[in-house]
Amino acid sequence: MRDQVVVEASPAVSRDRRGRGRLSLRREIGLGLLLFACYGLATALPLGGRRAAARHHGRALYHLEGALHIAVERPLNRWLAGHPVLAVIADYEYASVYVISTLVLFCWLFLRRPDRFPAARSSFALITLLGVACFTVWPAMPPRLLPHLNFVDTVRSGHTWGSWGSPLVDHADQLAAMPSLHVAWALWVAVELGRLSAGRILRGVSVAHVVVTVLVIVVTGNHYLLDAAGACLIVWISVSLVERRRPFRLFLRHRTRSVTVSQIHCPVHESHGVAREGGSVSTCHSVVKGGVTDVGSSCCRHEPASRHRRDARPL
Repeated sequence: MRDQVVVEASPAVSRDRRGRGRLSLRREIGLGLLLFACYGLATALPLGGRRAAARHHGRALYHLEGALHIAVERPLNRWLAGHPVLAVIADYEYASVYVISTLVLFCWLFLRRPDRFPAARSSFALITLLGVACFTVWPAMPPRLLPHLNFVDTVRSGHTWGSWGSPLVDHADQLAAMPSLHVAWALWVAVELGRLSAGRILRGVSVAHVVVTVLVIVVTGNHYLLDAAGACLIVWISVSLVERRRPFRLFLRHRTRSVTVSQIHCPVHESHGVAREGGSVSTCHSVVKGGVTDVGSSCCRHEPASRHRRDARPL
C-alpha cells in the first residue's frame, strides 16, 4: 500500500515566477498608451455645448458647497495669490507630483512585486476610465474659469511647465473638474502601499501627499472640495471591483498548480527513514520548474493521515 504525495510549488518562488512570466513591458506600455488615448478622445470633443454645460455644472457644485458651508476655494485662492513663492510651489506640486508618484509605484511593482502588478494596473485603469467617463458625460468647469468668482489662475499666470501654463500641455481638458484625478491617483498610490504593507514612514508620506494634493487643487482654484470627494468614490469603486474578483482568481490558480502525484519516492523521507505506511502521508513542497516537479529540492514534513484522508488512498 502506497500513499499519494501532494506536491506544491514554493509560495515565494512561484509567486515571483508566476508574476514575471505573465508581465510584458511592451504590453504594459501599450495598455498605458491606450488609456492615454481614451483621455485624448474626451479632450478632442467639441467645446461648444460642453462649455455651457460645464459652466452650469460648475456653478451647481459651488452653490452646493455654499449650502453645505464648505465653499473654501475663493478665500484660499486669494490667500495663495498674495504669496508668490508658495504659489509656484503649489503649481508645480499640482502639475507633477501625482504623476511622478504614480510612475514610481508602477515601476517598483513591475520590478519587485510582479504578482501585485496586474491588480494594481487594473484598478488604476478603472479609476482613470471612470474619471474620463465623468468628464465626457458630466463636464464641470473649475472655479478659476467661472467669470463671476474672480479666481486667480496661478498655474497659467506662473507659466507652470507641465500644465496648461505652458504650450506643452495647452491642449489639456480644462472642463474636467469632477472628479479630481490628481486626488484619485494620489489616493490610489496610498491604497496600494497600504496593501503592500509598506513601512510606516512611506505610508505616512503617501497619506500626507493625498492631504497636500487636496489642499493644492482647492487653493489653486482648479477643483472644488467636492471633486476630492468624487475622487475618493471612484477609487473605492475601482479597488473594490478589482479586489472582489482577485481572491477567486487566486483560488483557481492555486488549484491548478497543486499537483497530486502517485508513486513518487521522496528522497528526503527515505534518507531520514521516515515511515510512509500505516498512519501517515508525506506532503512535499517543491519547486516546479518548466512543468517538471523537482522533488529532490523539496522540503517534506510528516503529517498525520487524519488530516489528509482523501489523499491517503491505496492504489
